[in-house]
Amino acid sequence: MGSNSLGVTYRTLGRTGLWVSAVGLGCGNFGGIGSAPALFGKGESEPEAHALMDAAWELGITLFDTANTYGGGRSETYIGSWLRAKGSAVRDRLVLSSKVFHPIGDGPNDRGLSRRFIMRQIEASLRRLGSDHLDLYLIHYPDPETPLEEHLRAFSDLITGIWRTGTVPVGLKPLVAIVASTAAGCRYCQAHETVDAKMRGVDEDKIAEIWDFERSPRYSEAEVAALRFARDASVVPNAVTPAHFEDLRRHWDDGEIVEILAVVGLFGFLNRWNDSMATDLEEIPAAFAGRTIGPHGWDPGKHG
Repeated sequence: MGSNSLGVTYRTLGRTGLWVSAVGLGCGNFGGIGSAPALFGKGESEPEAHALMDAAWELGITLFDTANTYGGGRSETYIGSWLRAKGSAVRDRLVLSSKVFHPIGDGPNDRGLSRRFIMRQIEASLRRLGSDHLDLYLIHYPDPETPLEEHLRAFSDLITGIWRTGTVPVGLKPLVAIVASTAAGCRYCQAHETVDAKMRGVDEDKIAEIWDFERSPRYSEAEVAALRFARDASVVPNAVTPAHFEDLRRHWDDGEIVEILAVVGLFGFLNRWNDSMATDLEEIPAAFAGRTIGPHGWDPGKHG
């Protein structure tokens, strides 16, 4: 993607295939200075924050970063009011990041990385931002008092919301997951997503032809564009190019492209977890995958 006419460069965000400006706008001084309660109400006022966001957006900066506790929530509130003034077209193009960990009050459960705190705080962040989703949601600081499994359970619950929201057809999402899982070669995820595709109404013959989606008449041009993007966003090094986005935008709007990419990102995590742990593959997905994609080269590998 290179750079724009003002010299702002764009890069892929890790292995996600998502393009962002190489410079992001940190919003930690909106309505306060960081997360320190003594400094809430300091920093930039709402009009000043809006002016900064206007200037950043006009330059071509597409990554804005905030946190639930910046300015005691004022940072997210100011971003939300700016987004409402700008409209949905700006939100669709903006990559918005927030974070969780720091205290929001004096109570024992008003901080940290418990599942309860994470789930409540993302809801509060989305309300302040006036958005139905975050593009990135990050752990702000480690929480040694909460087991890692609790963090993972909370973030897993948030991630699975990918399947329940948006306008991308529900049957396409597991197909994206199968293709995205080819990079890591995770046979466990591939098998489970064949079952998921079947449960979401995808014909077995279509599932069986997933490895040949570019030539199969069972796949529409829109599906081919999404699956090609998923495949190339999952490999190392990332193989996504501007041509992928040109092809995607013939069929999908920016919000739907984010939905597709969210599935790719989710399975980047699930592939590595299940392959590293050599998770035992259960009987039903093993049998169904063996019947559909097995004749085309799938086997359970280390998961059998």
